[in-house]
Amino acid sequence: MLYRGFSNKLIRIRDLKYSAKLYSSSSPRNSLSPILDELQDRTKLAPQREKLHERDILVINPYRLEDAKLKRLHDQHAISPNHSSQTGISNWNLLQDHSQNTGPDINGDANLGLFQSIESINLQTSLKDEISKGEYMAMTNKLCKSFSRKQLFKYVQIRCSSSTGISKKTKKQLSEFIVTSIWNLKVSESNIDFTDLRKKKTLEFPIQDMHLLLSNNGEIIKSLLKINVQVSILPDGKGITLTGGPDQIQAAELIINIRIQRAFKGTFDLKVIKSLFEEKFGKFDLDVVSKTTEVFFKELEASSDHPGVSNGGIYQFIALTNEQVRRANRLLLWLLDYNTHRSEKLLVIGSKNEAEKEDLHFFPYRDQDSLSWLSREKNLVRLKKDTDEIYVNENIAKELERYSDSNLLRQVPKYDTAITNAKSLPTSYGNSEQIDENTRALLRELGLHEEDLSPPKEMKKEVDPFSLLGHDIAADQHKNEHKIHSVEPAPIELSSDERELIYKHLTDFSYRGNLYGVEASKINDPIFTTTLGTILFEEADEQANFTFNSNIAFINDHFLKKGFLDYDKNSSASSNAQLTDPHDYLIKLKFLPLLIEGKNQIKYPPIEFHIKLNESNKPDLEQSHMLTVEGENNYYVSLPASKVDLKVSCQITGDLIGGEEDESLSASNEADLTEVQQEELSENDPFSLKSILNSTSSKFKKFNNQPGIKKFFDSAALDFSGYKKTFIPPNLEVNINGETVKYQHISTYHRRTIESEIQGRVVEFNVVEGGSYGGRKIEINIIGDLEGDISEASFNELLGYSTDIIRKL
Repeated sequence: MLYRGFSNKLIRIRDLKYSAKLYSSSSPRNSLSPILDELQDRTKLAPQREKLHERDILVINPYRLEDAKLKRLHDQHAISPNHSSQTGISNWNLLQDHSQNTGPDINGDANLGLFQSIESINLQTSLKDEISKGEYMAMTNKLCKSFSRKQLFKYVQIRCSSSTGISKKTKKQLSEFIVTSIWNLKVSESNIDFTDLRKKKTLEFPIQDMHLLLSNNGEIIKSLLKINVQVSILPDGKGITLTGGPDQIQAAELIINIRIQRAFKGTFDLKVIKSLFEEKFGKFDLDVVSKTTEVFFKELEASSDHPGVSNGGIYQFIALTNEQVRRANRLLLWLLDYNTHRSEKLLVIGSKNEAEKEDLHFFPYRDQDSLSWLSREKNLVRLKKDTDEIYVNENIAKELERYSDSNLLRQVPKYDTAITNAKSLPTSYGNSEQIDENTRALLRELGLHEEDLSPPKEMKKEVDPFSLLGHDIAADQHKNEHKIHSVEPAPIELSSDERELIYKHLTDFSYRGNLYGVEASKINDPIFTTTLGTILFEEADEQANFTFNSNIAFINDHFLKKGFLDYDKNSSASSNAQLTDPHDYLIKLKFLPLLIEGKNQIKYPPIEFHIKLNESNKPDLEQSHMLTVEGENNYYVSLPASKVDLKVSCQITGDLIGGEEDESLSASNEADLTEVQQEELSENDPFSLKSILNSTSSKFKKFNNQPGIKKFFDSAALDFSGYKKTFIPPNLEVNINGETVKYQHISTYHRRTIESEIQGRVVEFNVVEGGSYGGRKIEINIIGDLEGDISEASFNELLGYSTDIIRKL
C-alpha cells in the first residue's frame, strides 16, 4: 500500500511536470504517457559519416618540414619584432624562390608551393651530375621525412608526362625515383666515405664580425657546439672553419648570420671626450674599454660613405647586446674621470735628501679583489722603507714565539715519562717536605704513593734530531732577534712646514669661482676627513700616476677591539646585542656630467646619491641624501716607514633636495599663540594627525623641484633584496640654478657602515662592495669636526689622531 501510494503521488507530480509539454506541442512524442516518456532512450545516435571530399594539399615552409631542430634554431635566434637593427648586412634567405621562367605547367598555389619545396632539396646539391652514396641516402631520407606519399606522387605527376606504374610505388620508391629519374643524378658506385657524412666549410668574416663571434666568452661559437658542429679559427684570425654534417653546417650558418644581423651598431660622437683624454693622459685609447665591455670601436674617416665625418672623433661601434653598449658608455666616462671640482696632490715623507731616498724602494702590490677594473691589469707598486727592524704587535710576537722552530722541534718526552709527569706533583712542590701531613693523607687516599710525593727527577736531555742535519735553530733565532721585537715604533712626525702645506691646499677652494654649482643657500659646511690606505704607483717613480686603495689587511681587527657598539654592558639590552645588527646599509650612486652634450658640461659638479636601505634592502628615500660635490681637495701622504698611508680630504657639498620645508616653531613660541592660531598651525602642520590622515604619501614630495630625479626613481628598480633584478637608468636630468643638466651614471657601491666615537673622534668603519667593476674593500674614515670647524688647530688635532692610529697598527 505504501508503495502504491508513493507511485500514485509520483505519477501526479510527473503529470504536473509534463502538462506543459502535452498541451504545448503537437508532436507524436508528447502524446505518450509521462512514464513512457521517462523510460524512452534518448541517447543520440552518431551522425552517419559522410564521405570526405578530396581536399587541397597543405604546403608548409620547407624549413618546418625538413627538420624540427632547424626550426627550433630559427625560432631561438630569430629577430624579435621590437628589435631595430642598424646593420647593413643583408639577410640570408635559405628558402629562396628557385622557380624558373621555363618549367612544367603548374596550376594552383598549392602545387606551386609543393613544386618549389621539393626542388629546393635538389638545388642543395649545387646542380651536380653525380652524387655519392651518402648524399643519395641523405636526399632520399629528407624527401621521406619532409613530404607525404601523396605529395611526392603529385610532384611526379607534375614532372612526368606519363605516370604508368608509379601509383603502386611506396614512399621510399617514389623518393628514389625522383632523385635518379627526374633529377637525373647518378649515384657513385664507390663505398660510402666518411667525408660524405662530415664536411668542412670555411667562412671568412670582417674584423668586426669576428669580434662578435668571440664576444661573451664565445657565446655564438658555444651555440654552434650544441648542434655538434666543430669550430676552428683560421690561423690569420679572419674566419672560421665549420666541420659537421650538411644539415648541421646549414643550421650553423643560419645561427651565425641571424646573430650578426641582431648585433647593435651605431656611431658615437667622442670629439669632446677625445680632447679631454689627450689633455689628461696625452693619448686617447679605447682598447681598455673595448676589452672590458667587448664592444668593437672603429674610428670613421671622411669619405663618400660618411660625408658628415670631419676632423675625426666619430667612432662606429658594434656589440652583441645593447647592455654592452650602455656599459661601454659608462666605463668610458669612468676611465676619463675628468673632474674640475677636485684638486689632488702627493707628499712623500722621508724623501727630502738623497740619503733618505736610498732607503726607499718600490715593492709589487697584489690585491686584485679590492681594486677597481681600471687598476687590475696594471703592475702596481708601493713605496716602502728598507729597514732591519720589523715591528710586530705584542700578541703576534707571542704567537710567533709559541710556534717558533725551537719550540716546535723540542723533543717530546716519551710515553712513560709523560705518564710519570702526569701523576707527579707540580714543579712548585719541588721539596716534598713543604707538604703538610693533611695534604699527604689526602694524596694517599687519591692513590699516590710515597715515591710519587718525592721531588721530580731531572729529565734526561734528548738529542735534537735536526742537529744531525746541521740546522742550528739557536743561531737563527739569535740572528733574527734584532729584527723582530715588540717595542712600539717611534711616532710619525710631520714637520710644521709639511702640515702647513697640506692645510693650505685642503682649504683652498678658489677654483670654484669659474665653475657651476647649486645656490649658496644650499651649500653645506666643509669638513675634514682622513682615510687609511695604501698609495699605489703605476711605475717605480714618485712622479708617476698613482691610485689610492683603502683596503688594509687585518685593519678591522684593530678597530673592532676598540668596540663599536655603544651600549651599557650592565643593561638588559647587552644580552640582545648579538641579535641586533648595528650596521647601516647604504647605496652610493655616482654621476658625472654627460660630456657628449658639449665641453661646457665639465664645469658642473659630480653628483652622489646616498640612499639608505631598510630592513628589506629596499631604498628609504625619506632618509636619503642627493648631494653635489662642489669642491674636493685631497692630499695623499705616503708614509714609507709605516704600515699604511694616509689620505686627507676636505669636501664641500651641496643639497639638490630640501630647503623648502618651514622650520617648526619652538615650544615657547607655540605657547604664545592664540587658540585660533594653534588650530591653523595644526591644520597646516604636516606632522599633525589631521594632516597625516588627509594627505597622500610624502615619498616623492621633496622631489617637486627636481622632476628629473623623480623620473629617475620612478623608472629605476633599486631592490637589493635579491628577489628582483636591479636596474639603474643610465641617464639623469638635474636642475641646477635653472639649467637642466644631463648626467651619466658611473658607479654603484653597496656600503655596510658602522660608526663609533673613539677618544672623542667619530670613526666610520665601512665594508664597500663595488661589484665586478668596483671591487670589494674595507674603508676606515676618521671624521673631523661636524660643526664645520676647518681651522688649522682642528686640522692638526685630526692629523695627529690619525697618525697615532697608524703608529699603533
